[in-house]
Amino acid sequence: MKEVVVIGAGPSGLILSNSLAGEKFKVSIIDQNSKIGKKLLTTGSGTCNFTNLNMSPERYHGENNRFIYSTLAEYSPDDLINFFGENGILTIRKEDGRCYPRTLESRTFTNFFEAEIKRKNINLYLEEKVLDIKYHDSFEVVTDKRTFLPDILIIASGGKTYKNLGSDGSMFAIIDKLGHRLTKFSPAICRISLFGDFFKKVKGTRFFSNLSLFENDKKLKSYYDEILFTDYGISGPAVLQLSSYALDILNSNKDAYFSIDFLSEFSFEECLNLFSYEFYKEVKFTLRTNLASKIKISLVDALFDEDFLKRYTNTFSIEEIKSIIDRLKNFKLKIKGYKDFDKAQVTRGGVDTREINPKTYESKIIKNLYFVGEVLDIDGDCGGFNLHFAFSSGLKAAKAILGE
Repeated sequence: MKEVVVIGAGPSGLILSNSLAGEKFKVSIIDQNSKIGKKLLTTGSGTCNFTNLNMSPERYHGENNRFIYSTLAEYSPDDLINFFGENGILTIRKEDGRCYPRTLESRTFTNFFEAEIKRKNINLYLEEKVLDIKYHDSFEVVTDKRTFLPDILIIASGGKTYKNLGSDGSMFAIIDKLGHRLTKFSPAICRISLFGDFFKKVKGTRFFSNLSLFENDKKLKSYYDEILFTDYGISGPAVLQLSSYALDILNSNKDAYFSIDFLSEFSFEECLNLFSYEFYKEVKFTLRTNLASKIKISLVDALFDEDFLKRYTNTFSIEEIKSIIDRLKNFKLKIKGYKDFDKAQVTRGGVDTREINPKTYESKIIKNLYFVGEVLDIDGDCGGFNLHFAFSSGLKAAKAILGE
């Protein structure tokens, strides 16, 4: 039997190990955490959104974006759903395309892999850190507790985000020493800091709205979901979905803006008709009272001047009404950057995929060395795309190693 060492007990390393273990290969997993799938357990706030029915190469990013094509062609969302279904994990499919285990618990996956590790006699070395990898026609993996001499080595060590969950980026220095190029690192799917102080006035306010991303004056993308104002800027699912694209704009030295449509269910014309009717009907209200029936009062007070809000609705001209609607439907916030690299959900950058065979995930530089998952320079949008890549890259590499 050939000896296989997998560095990393995250989703890509776990599914690969499970697929390889058997008559041909004796598999050992090394991870510096105290339990497997530590970051996996936090995915989707613990609900584990593991794939998305709206799968396409355009949802992935990296210097060599074509790398993902063959993997997505071979492993569709239905393929992953069927794989886990055959292993007893049923799936809930949401209207927006996100897919979850029926239990809505990430633990469903870690429980499955823990059982498989025992059933297939996979050696699991937890709380063990890789210090060095030496290669001279064969591998020598040195940890803080022992030395491994595998025939095949798989690096599934993750990125640089969430250090407390084990992906501290320490493997990248070792990978660099092995001769592999690393692309530029930045956070992806992260909280965004803003210029100004508007957000400080509404810190802690949550609401659902349409959020649009602008490059200078050009609208690029929009997304409807929950938004949260914080003491540094803005967060929430809508922001996380657009954050990677926003940072791409900043990295190209262009201005990036978010625009919030607080009344996204109505067109500008519909708002104008509604406001004109309400402002001039018999019963009069202050502007503050009127707007508080449409959006949160904390937002009303932050968006408009106090004296302006005290005016009665019948005192506003049509042009003033249009100006009010424009502020409610196109409130722009200039993006400064990201908040806390370590708290980003995903790392952008990693092992240059031009040095990896996209059909096998084997290194083009060192034979029998494989890279899977977030350690590679591939990251996906928010919504299950990153876990889909982690699982499918592990399956594809395992299939290549098995010679299938």
